[in-house]
Amino acid sequence: MENEITVSKAELITEVQKMLAQKAMFGTATCLDLDERFEIIYHFELEQGLKMRHIRVSLAKDDTLPSISNIYMCAALIENEMQEMFDIKISGIALDFKRGMLLAKESPKTPLMKGKE
Repeated sequence: MENEITVSKAELITEVQKMLAQKAMFGTATCLDLDERFEIIYHFELEQGLKMRHIRVSLAKDDTLPSISNIYMCAALIENEMQEMFDIKISGIALDFKRGMLLAKESPKTPLMKGKE
């Protein structure tokens, strides 16, 4: 991916703080389940839709990812979804919905919710 850097989980917070210093807007994150590990790619907008920056971090399945939600509050929604859908352990989420965000009593059963019954 163009304009992407790969960092360790120890470097993640520092790199995200650099994005904030550059006045980048947090867009979303992509989570890839690669059997023995996860890859999380955080997407930032640098110039109102014209230039993006991506930060990729690799994480062992039993490891814990530090939350970026104390830097970008809106990341809490994405991180809660990653916890709920992929069972990723994330430490320090500013707003933690305790894996109850996506499923409501009235929610239709979908293939994504397999194992949540």
